[in-house]
Parts: sequence; C-alpha cells; structure tokens
Amino acid sequence: MKFVYGALFLFIVLSFSGCSSKDTLKPEETLLLETKDSNNLSDELAEFSDEFEAKEIYDPLNGYNRWMTNFNDGAYEYVLKPVANGYKIVLHVEIRESIGKFFNN
Repeated sequence: MKFVYGALFLFIVLSFSGCSSKDTLKPEETLLLETKDSNNLSDELAEFSDEFEAKEIYDPLNGYNRWMTNFNDGAYEYVLKPVANGYKIVLHVEIRESIGKFFNN
C-alpha cells in the first residue's frame, strides 16, 4: 500500500511542478493551410493583416519553463508510465475501481 501512496504523491508533485507548452511557434514559423482557393484566401486575409501582426513577447522564465517541461516529460515517460503499468498489472480490477471511487468521493 505504501507503493500506491508513493506513486500518488509522486504524480501529484510532478503534475504541479511545471506548466508550459513544449513547443511554441515563432511568428515566422506559423503556416497557412493551402486550399484550392488560396488566392481568394490571401486577398481576404490581406485586409486584416495589420490587425494580426505577431509581436514577440518577452518571457523571463522561458529557460526555466523549457527545462521543467523537459523534466516533466521525462518523468512521465520513464517513471509515471511504468508505475501506472505496474499498478495496472499488480492490482485486480475491483481493487483499482475501489481506489478510484475512494478518490472520486
């Protein structure tokens, strides 16, 4: 039972330790989808181009966010996923459902 509590604690700590997106698009990397009427689409978008200019936003925590995202992805892939698979293999379905109902209550 200590294993389950340890895994739950680890999951909670890692899930709240960093929240950022892994890949952010730079303004020059954004792509328009090609359609059959690409000329008409370009003409329609040209009217609104001045309203939707991408501006670079200064993010002082950019390095930390990238590091924490990589850490979270690694922890999920190499720790949490195997623990969850082991939990699924070791415990019977009724026990897992009971634990799930306990935490949902």
